[in-house]
Order: sequence, then C-alpha cells, then structure tokens
Amino acid sequence: MKGRLFWRSFFNQALINYRGMTHIGILWALLPQWKEQPEGRQEKLGRSFGFFNSHPYLAGYIIGASARMEQDHEGQVLERLKKAAIPPLGAVGDRLFWYYLRPLSGVLSCWGLVLGLAGYRRLGLSLVIVAWLGYNAMHLWIRWRGISRGMELGREVHRDIMALKQHPVNRWTARAFALSAGLFLGVGFAHALQLGLDGPRLAGLGLVTLVSWQLPERHWALPVYILVLAVLATALF
Repeated sequence: MKGRLFWRSFFNQALINYRGMTHIGILWALLPQWKEQPEGRQEKLGRSFGFFNSHPYLAGYIIGASARMEQDHEGQVLERLKKAAIPPLGAVGDRLFWYYLRPLSGVLSCWGLVLGLAGYRRLGLSLVIVAWLGYNAMHLWIRWRGISRGMELGREVHRDIMALKQHPVNRWTARAFALSAGLFLGVGFAHALQLGLDGPRLAGLGLVTLVSWQLPERHWALPVYILVLAVLATALF
C-alpha cells in the first residue's frame, strides 16, 4: 500500500482549484484504500475531499497520516491535523525547494554550461547531471519519507513535520546555494569587467565567497543573488 500511495502522490496537484486546492489529488491518492475498506466509506471520502493545500512534495505526510488515522478510526482528529499542517508544510517545502534547492540546481547547471563552453566538457556535463540528480533525489526522498512517517506516526506526524524546520538539510542546502552563487557571480563580475584573478582581486573573490556563505543566516541569499545577477547582466549586455 505504501508504494501505491507514493506513486499516486505525484498527482496530488491534479485538478487543483480555488475551492479545495489540492483536495482532489489527496482523495485520488487514498481512493483505492477506501475501496478496500467499505466501512464508513462515505465519511472517509468526505474528509479526504475537504480543503487542503501544501507544498506538493510534502503532501505525503498528510496522505500517509490519513491512511493510518482512518484505519484507527480517528477521522475527527484527522480533520484538525490537516488544517494545522497546511502552514508548516507549505513554509518548509517552499523554503527548502523553491528558495534554495531549485536555485542551487540552476547555479550548478550554469557552472556546467560555463565550464563546457570553456572546453571542460566532461566536467561541465558532470555538474549538470549532479544538479539534476541531486534535485530529484531530494524530491523523491521527501515524498517517500512523508508517506512512510505519516503511516508510521499517524496523529503524531505533526511532530515530524515541525522537526523539518530544524532539519540540517535546510541549513546546508541554503549554504551550498549561497556559496556556489557567490563564487559564480564573483567570477562573472571579474570576467564582465575584464579583470584578472591574481593578487588582491583573487582575495576579493575569496571575500565575496566567504560573505555569500553567511547570507542564509539572514535569509538574504536569494534576493542578493537575483540583484547581483541583474547587475551582471547589465554589465555584460
């Protein structure tokens, strides 16, 4: 059953709408289980069809918890859990994937393109592959973990959801993005301004990289990256 829920979780944003957001996708993921458990099916379908919205990769926590809690006849608690889980699942998922991991994949792919154009084709291709595999490995892992932990913990899954905020992967993904982006932009500026990378200028590049490592502490990594990228584009064109 866990594998079936995992597969169906990929479609949790199917038929997304303003009335219930992702409720149809949640219902579709759980539908085979309700067919196998005819007792109280109408009530289960009603609860699954209720309003729900979260980051698409983290919806598995609620899908797994719903499957477990309906088996344990905790439908009323499930409704309260779903409402309480909407803000943290959305915030954690947006921060980890949209704010850091996806931009990090983009920066690594840019590095791969630059190295490929510079003649280091194998290294450049390797970076692009690492960016693609890294993003999707994390995406698949968080989907599977959500369903597994939801089915294991049931009503206690909220503790696991809250613990995601402090998970080390958030901190290190943010720092990896800031570091790679800072280095990329530093080299880009040097190239755009036709500066050498020897002596003091190399030390300046090191300082930019060091400062970029600290940007996630104040949640400045992505805004600063976008701003400097805009300035770099102006200098180039």
